[in-house]
Amino acid sequence: MKFYKILDIPKIPNELLILHHEPTAIVPDIGYGLKHIKNGVHLYGARYSRNKLLYRPLINWLLENIKGISEQDISFGKTEHTTGGYHIVHSDLNRSNTLNYYIDLGGNSVVTSWYHEKGKPLYRTKREGGKQADSGMVEYDNLDLLESVICERFKWYSFVNNVLHDAGPVIGCRSFISIKIR
Repeated sequence: MKFYKILDIPKIPNELLILHHEPTAIVPDIGYGLKHIKNGVHLYGARYSRNKLLYRPLINWLLENIKGISEQDISFGKTEHTTGGYHIVHSDLNRSNTLNYYIDLGGNSVVTSWYHEKGKPLYRTKREGGKQADSGMVEYDNLDLLESVICERFKWYSFVNNVLHDAGPVIGCRSFISIKIR
């Protein structure tokens, strides 16, 4: 089973990548203040924000070039950490699939991975924020790795977001346009 796919959608023209935005959700520690150990290494939660894009020519380009989406489906995500933080394992809030276009990678070795939690369903859409998954805390020791990818800049990816996943280590800023697929 594949949890991501590289898509043949045109690259966004550089002159349209004016990323004026306003925050709609900010999580200062996407690890929720909990201790997370992955393969014997303590992980630090990064800062995450979901933002509304404000640059009309970019929004119009997205609406014209990606059929079937609406403006409410478009967001601009940022994961930030100065020394190598993680977007700790989680399932997304009210999203099962997205299209992601990476602008900044947050380093050359950021790995996005998908997992199955032992004894739990594979698909885990979260209905409320402030926790990793629908059941609350998720421990890495209770996960089976399903698939991993290192994304490239300026490419479109289809992601499964209601399966547990993480991304890291992020150094600096990882930024991307994300479009919810209905």
